[in-house]
Amino acid sequence: AQVSRSLPPEDFGGVICARKEGREAILLLFRNTGKGIHLRQEEKGMKKKSSRIVALVLTLCMVFFGLPVAAMAGNVAQIEGGKTYTTLNEAITEAQDGETVRLLTDTSLSSYIPIEKSIKLDINGNTITSNGLAFAVSDNATFPITDSSKSKDGEIKSTKAGNCNLLEVSSGEIIVENGNLSNEWYVIYVSQTGKATIKGGTLTSSDASVLSTNGSKSGENYSADAVMNVEGGNLVSNNDVTIYLPAGTLNITGGEIVGATAVYSKCGVTNISGNPVIKGEGEDKEFQHTDNGCYPTGDAMVVEACYYPNGNPEVYISGGTFTSKNGASVAYYQHDNNQAEELSITGGTFSSNVSDYVSSGYECKQDSQTQKWVVKEMAPGEMVVKPETSGSSASATLDGVYTDKNTTITTEGEGEDESGTVDNNT
Repeated sequence: AQVSRSLPPEDFGGVICARKEGREAILLLFRNTGKGIHLRQEEKGMKKKSSRIVALVLTLCMVFFGLPVAAMAGNVAQIEGGKTYTTLNEAITEAQDGETVRLLTDTSLSSYIPIEKSIKLDINGNTITSNGLAFAVSDNATFPITDSSKSKDGEIKSTKAGNCNLLEVSSGEIIVENGNLSNEWYVIYVSQTGKATIKGGTLTSSDASVLSTNGSKSGENYSADAVMNVEGGNLVSNNDVTIYLPAGTLNITGGEIVGATAVYSKCGVTNISGNPVIKGEGEDKEFQHTDNGCYPTGDAMVVEACYYPNGNPEVYISGGTFTSKNGASVAYYQHDNNQAEELSITGGTFSSNVSDYVSSGYECKQDSQTQKWVVKEMAPGEMVVKPETSGSSASATLDGVYTDKNTTITTEGEGEDESGTVDNNT
C-alpha cells in the first residue's frame, strides 16, 4: 500500500482502521485504484455524540478485519488480559510465571529471547522471524508454544543459513502444542537436563534434524539426562535424519515423522509405542559411521552400535508403523563389533522383515493382503527361542511359566543329530 494525499477523501472507499484521541478522530481510509491500495489519513473533530460513532468504527474494524485495536496502534504483543507492548521481548520480560504472551502481529527478532520463567507463547496466527536462534529455555522454565487462531498457520522461523538452531533448551521444557516451526538447521536442540515435548504442529528442517540431543561425553552440552517426547504433530526433515538421539532418552508415542531417515538411535534409550507413523523416504545409501553426527541411509529407523561416546543404544519398539521407500524399515548397524545394549521389537507394522530383532515369545509375519510385516505376541504353545551358536553346539534358555506337566520342547534340524525332543515331566 502507498500513502496518498493527492486523492480527495470522497474517492476513498472505506475505513481500514480508526482510533480516537481526545476530541479528534483519526481515520485511515483506503481505495483500490487497480494499481495498488492507496491510504489516506483524515483527522476529524468530534462532538460528544460522534465519539460513540468512532468507538463503533473501532469495533467494526476488529470484527471485519480481524485486527485487535492494539495491533493497529503499533503494539506487537500483549500479556493476556493485560498490557500491550511494542516488542515481543518486552512483553516476555514483563510477564510473570504462568502468564500467556499473545502475539498481535508479525514481528522480527534482532536477537534471541531467553526464557527463564514458565510462560506460554501464543503466536495467534502470526509469524516470528529470527536471523538465528529465536528462543533459549533455561532455569527449569516451562515454555509451551501454541497458536489459538482458527487457521493455525502461525509460524516461528529463521532466515539464517548454516548451522544455527531455532530453539534450544538446556533445562526446563519446550512444549509445542501447535503452530509451525521451520529452520534450515536443527529446529529444537536439547542438551543437559532439557526436555522437548511435541504434541502437535508442523516442525520442518530443510538440511538437518528437527529434534536432536548432543553426543558429548561430558561438559556443558552433556545430554545423558536430556529427554525428547513425540506425542503428535508432523516432523519433517527434507534431506536428513529427522530425529537424532546420540544421548539421553527418546519417547515416541504418536505423530508422523518423515525424513531421508526418520529416526536414528546412536546411544541412550529409545522407546517407541502407540501409533506413530515413521517414514524413511531418502535414497538407499550404504551405512557410513562418523564420530560426529550421523548420515541418513534411506532406512526408516537406524540403530547404530558404536559406543558413541556414552555407550551403546537401547531400543524398545512395541508399536507404530515403519515404512521405507528404498531401504529397511528398521536397520541395525555395528561399528568395531559393538553391540546394542538391547534391540527389542514386540509390536508394530513394518515394510520389511524384522524377525531378527523380535523378542522371544513374539513373531513377525507378513500380511497376505497388505504385504506388511506385523509383529505380535505368539499364541500359547508357540514360543520360539533363538539359540546362540558356538562351533558345533547351540544353546538356548527358555524362560516361562509352565502350569502343566508333560511339556514337550521340539528342536528342528536337518539330520538326526540336529533334531529331537525334550520332555518335561516334572
